[in-house]
Amino acid sequence: MELEEFKDLPDLPEESDIPLLPNRPVLEDLRSARKYPIPTYPLFIGREKRSSICIPLPSISRKHAKVFERDSKFYIQDMGSINGTFVNDKRILDPVELKEGDKIKVGITQKYPKGTREYLFKMAISEEERLAKEKSEERERILKEVGVMPTGSGERKKIALRHCIFKAAKKDFISSMFKGEDLKRVPLLDFNLAENTLEFLHFLPFKVRDNVVFTIEHPRFPEPLRIFLRISGIEEIPGYGILRHKAAITKFSDKDKVLYETLIDSSELICYTTSRILKKEQAGE
Repeated sequence: MELEEFKDLPDLPEESDIPLLPNRPVLEDLRSARKYPIPTYPLFIGREKRSSICIPLPSISRKHAKVFERDSKFYIQDMGSINGTFVNDKRILDPVELKEGDKIKVGITQKYPKGTREYLFKMAISEEERLAKEKSEERERILKEVGVMPTGSGERKKIALRHCIFKAAKKDFISSMFKGEDLKRVPLLDFNLAENTLEFLHFLPFKVRDNVVFTIEHPRFPEPLRIFLRISGIEEIPGYGILRHKAAITKFSDKDKVLYETLIDSSELICYTTSRILKKEQAGE
């Protein structure tokens, strides 16, 4: 393959603005774990400020290397740099096709014997990775917004779910417009986010298909977590005169869900008929 000319750099987005594109290969910085997606246009590496990957160090040439696509294959090309471009520890002079897992080093010097930067070539970002990154960023945004972002090296100990206060009230047009929410404290029996179900006890029966607002409260919460339910079943616990209500979760906001998953340890509940502490897998018994 003929050496391509290093033409003037195109107007490129800032590094922080480059999204993780699905089904596109990436260069992953092995030291920072940052991923650089390879766009449909060439990805440039160099000291030049407008490079796709700008490395402002003397060991990197202004126009050091580029990665580009041709006929659905991806290549890296050294652009005549002083300290070289290496693929799997071999210095390249001509364009070299990149394969999954190839290691790329740029700017090997006495100061940087392992390369100024080292990257791993990955063929594509999976949909799962993209969604996981988006979920992580959204989680960090929400926690920062409500002021409970963990600080320092260690996170604060999670709150045991059994130490929280639970309240419930019927949610209908009349109560919303005239009475407001008359929340009453109730015992929680089971809370299964994976199946979107919740069970609680109450002396006074709700009706099947009733809409209920359910709150989880604790002094460390910025505000009560609100869950909207629809009653799906009611049964009496023999000998106690207490009604067990089974409900489907109809709404649990992303914000409250992030707070729940971040702040609460849901592994233990209390069996209110025996006062025993139950592990979560037993809580529904």
